[in-house]
Amino acid sequence: MSKSGESIAHYLTLPYTAVLRRDEDGDVIARISELPGCVAHGRDDAKALKNLREMQRLWLEDCIENGEPVPLPAPQLS
Repeated sequence: MSKSGESIAHYLTLPYTAVLRRDEDGDVIARISELPGCVAHGRDDAKALKNLREMQRLWLEDCIENGEPVPLPAPQLS
Protein backbone atom coordinates (compact mmCIF):
# COMPACT_ATOMS: atom_id res chain seq x y z
CA MET A 1 0.00 0.00 0.00
CA SER A 2 1.09 3.54 -0.61
CA LYS A 3 1.85 6.28 1.80
CA SER A 4 -0.72 9.05 1.98
CA GLY A 5 0.06 12.32 0.26
CA GLU A 6 0.95 10.95 -3.16
CA SER A 7 -0.89 12.60 -6.05
CA ILE A 8 -3.19 11.03 -8.59
CA ALA A 9 -0.68 12.02 -11.29
CA HIS A 10 1.97 9.98 -9.46
CA TYR A 11 -0.18 6.85 -9.36
CA LEU A 12 -1.12 7.23 -13.03
CA THR A 13 2.57 6.86 -13.93
CA LEU A 14 2.93 3.53 -12.10
CA PRO A 15 2.88 0.22 -14.02
CA TYR A 16 -0.44 -1.26 -12.87
CA THR A 17 -1.54 -4.53 -14.47
CA ALA A 18 -4.28 -4.06 -17.09
CA VAL A 19 -6.16 -7.21 -18.07
CA LEU A 20 -8.36 -7.34 -21.18
CA ARG A 21 -10.93 -9.94 -22.14
CA ARG A 22 -13.84 -10.18 -24.52
CA ASP A 23 -17.35 -10.69 -23.21
CA GLU A 24 -20.02 -12.84 -24.85
CA ASP A 25 -21.16 -9.87 -26.99
CA GLY A 26 -17.65 -9.25 -28.35
CA ASP A 27 -17.00 -6.10 -26.33
CA VAL A 28 -13.72 -5.73 -24.44
CA ILE A 29 -13.72 -5.63 -20.66
CA ALA A 30 -10.61 -4.04 -19.15
CA ARG A 31 -9.64 -4.10 -15.49
CA ILE A 32 -6.69 -3.21 -13.30
CA SER A 33 -5.75 -6.23 -11.20
CA GLU A 34 -4.43 -4.25 -8.23
CA LEU A 35 -7.40 -1.85 -7.98
CA PRO A 36 -10.53 -3.81 -6.96
CA GLY A 37 -13.57 -2.76 -8.96
CA CYS A 38 -11.59 -0.65 -11.44
CA VAL A 39 -13.25 -1.92 -14.63
CA ALA A 40 -14.23 -0.40 -17.98
CA HIS A 41 -15.69 -1.59 -21.27
CA GLY A 42 -15.12 -0.69 -24.90
CA ARG A 43 -15.91 -1.90 -28.40
CA ASP A 44 -12.20 -2.66 -28.97
CA ASP A 45 -8.94 -2.83 -26.99
CA ALA A 46 -8.03 0.82 -27.57
CA LYS A 47 -11.43 2.14 -26.43
CA ALA A 48 -11.50 -0.19 -23.42
CA LEU A 49 -8.02 0.97 -22.36
CA LYS A 50 -8.97 4.62 -22.83
CA ASN A 51 -12.08 4.11 -20.69
CA LEU A 52 -10.05 2.17 -18.14
CA ARG A 53 -7.59 5.04 -17.80
CA GLU A 54 -10.46 7.39 -16.91
CA MET A 55 -11.89 4.86 -14.44
CA GLN A 56 -8.42 4.47 -12.90
CA ARG A 57 -8.20 8.23 -12.39
CA LEU A 58 -11.65 8.29 -10.75
CA TRP A 59 -10.84 5.23 -8.63
CA LEU A 60 -7.61 6.82 -7.37
CA GLU A 61 -9.29 10.18 -6.78
CA ASP A 62 -12.00 8.55 -4.67
CA CYS A 63 -9.48 6.50 -2.71
CA ILE A 64 -7.26 9.52 -1.95
CA GLU A 65 -10.19 11.80 -1.07
CA ASN A 66 -11.45 9.21 1.42
CA GLY A 67 -8.02 8.70 2.99
CA GLU A 68 -7.85 5.07 1.90
CA PRO A 69 -4.49 3.47 1.14
CA VAL A 70 -3.82 3.03 -2.57
CA PRO A 71 -2.55 -0.42 -3.60
CA LEU A 72 0.75 -0.33 -5.46
CA PRO A 73 1.37 -2.23 -8.70
CA ALA A 74 2.40 -5.85 -8.53
CA PRO A 75 6.18 -6.35 -8.80
CA GLN A 76 7.36 -6.70 -12.41
CA LEU A 77 8.93 -10.01 -13.36
CA SER A 78 12.23 -9.71 -15.18
